[in-house]
Amino acid sequence: MKGWLRLAPFLDRRVRRFRRRLRGVLQDTIKNQFLEKIKNFFKRNKLVFGIVYLLVIMILPFILGPCITRAISKVDSESLRRWGFYLLGLGIAPLGLYLTYDRTQSLRLQTDTDIFTKSIELLGNKKAAVRQGGIYSLGKIAKDNIRLHSTIMKIMTSYIREKSYENFHKQLEQDKSLDNEKRLIKKLMNEASPSDIDAAIDVIRERENIKQSADDKKSFQFDLSSSRIFSADLSFIKLRSTNMSDSMVQKCCFDQSILSDSSFVSSDLQESTFIKATLKNCEFKDTNFRECDFKDCDLSGSKFENCDLTNARNIRLKQIDSIEKIDQYTKERLPSYLKESAIPKIQNES
Repeated sequence: MKGWLRLAPFLDRRVRRFRRRLRGVLQDTIKNQFLEKIKNFFKRNKLVFGIVYLLVIMILPFILGPCITRAISKVDSESLRRWGFYLLGLGIAPLGLYLTYDRTQSLRLQTDTDIFTKSIELLGNKKAAVRQGGIYSLGKIAKDNIRLHSTIMKIMTSYIREKSYENFHKQLEQDKSLDNEKRLIKKLMNEASPSDIDAAIDVIRERENIKQSADDKKSFQFDLSSSRIFSADLSFIKLRSTNMSDSMVQKCCFDQSILSDSSFVSSDLQESTFIKATLKNCEFKDTNFRECDFKDCDLSGSKFENCDLTNARNIRLKQIDSIEKIDQYTKERLPSYLKESAIPKIQNES
């Protein structure tokens, strides 16, 4: 009973915090939906609003007739003519500006669509330099066009996933023996990452600096499953809720990256560095972390099952203590400098 009494304030705080977050999310959603509805209403009825505006300008002199008549008697004809032109200009100018803006936006949208289509075609080119140009062209569109932003990000992740897998297996087909696969992996780990893959990573890295809808920023999920990436620079990149299952991402730099809430099932991350990276609430199952560097890496709330951390560097007991779940298999494969007796009693697999 005493245990429940001690737990009650903690649960109450959690419930209040959840309510505040839920209220904030609902308010943001309602506000965004309301503004979007107003914007769409004006777009659909812009011709009607233009006609109403002109009618108001035409009717206004009749409404203000008495005042105008009294003013006319005190003003000479030349001044009256000049003021008439001024008022006419003031009435028509806003409509002209709006029509010009609307036409400019339509032309810009058409231009972006044309460039988008041509850039997609470039991704299928045999030359890596041409593909790289297409990728950076799509990245520029993503900066300027909110409507196409999430589509372009999906294209980038799809390109990395499929192209890296294709490149790896194309080289592997020359000799399908197990020894050849090991030799190929070692060779790729000591080579620079392909320029087109690096370009796609750069576009994704710039995502946080690009104007985008609130829904896209919160809900977008990256899919890099089955990727074959070697020696790539993925530092300072934000890849929340990323699926990296069945991937081979070896000797890559994830320093100061954010990969919270991501899934690494059957992933091979050997010799990669996670210095000051954020790996909160991630799922690691059958993951290879051999010789990885975890200096100042945030692992809080993550789950480790059947993972291999043999010879992993700079992992501390404080980091192990912050893990939500770690099974016995993983404990047995922690670096030798972490003694089993010093590891806290974290919840084991059931």
